[in-house]
Amino acid sequence: MLVANIDTSADDTVEADTVEVWNVGIINGANWGEEKVNMLETVYGRIYLQNTKLEHPVILGGDFNAPKEETSDKQIIPHGGTEYTHYPFYGDPYYFQEAGEVAVEQTFGQCWRTAEKQLFGQALGEWEIQDTYLASPSGEYEASTEEYTHIVHNGNPSKKRLDHILVSADFTVRGCEIWNGRDGSLDGMNGNGTYKSDHAPVVAEGVIKR
Repeated sequence: MLVANIDTSADDTVEADTVEVWNVGIINGANWGEEKVNMLETVYGRIYLQNTKLEHPVILGGDFNAPKEETSDKQIIPHGGTEYTHYPFYGDPYYFQEAGEVAVEQTFGQCWRTAEKQLFGQALGEWEIQDTYLASPSGEYEASTEEYTHIVHNGNPSKKRLDHILVSADFTVRGCEIWNGRDGSLDGMNGNGTYKSDHAPVVAEGVIKR
């Protein structure tokens, strides 16, 4: 996770003095799933705190290795999360305390699903952040198996939209495109040898509200 603050105090077209930019690369979780859950929860928790306490406009982008699938009706399907019972502490239940109620027990797999849904599922997340692809005014939304950024050849499904740009409610999204299949590549922009990533770029445009 790389976090940078952009000083916008000299720009009189931007009301905020600071724009906070997060660039994340979250591990795939195949070997150390708990670390993936920790990273997802950290990103969500820290940006939620920034939004509510500092009110800085926030841009969040990167390779999240999540979610598993986004359907054509915009439903978020998270990865299931494996019970790593052969490792110490893996698979043990987590405990969440509800206000005024008995602690609720969740399995590791449930925590994994919750962590992915909090980032991408507007109904569960409470941080008022927008996925620029979902918020694009063009309305040209496709399922992640059709508009994907990476091919996981042993995945189910194999085509996934793992890369995203999300922005806080301070932004008006003007558009978002996934540059898949550029330069003869099936899996990103590496067909002509100039770009070395095997993930397709996500390109978004937006303006900070005044």
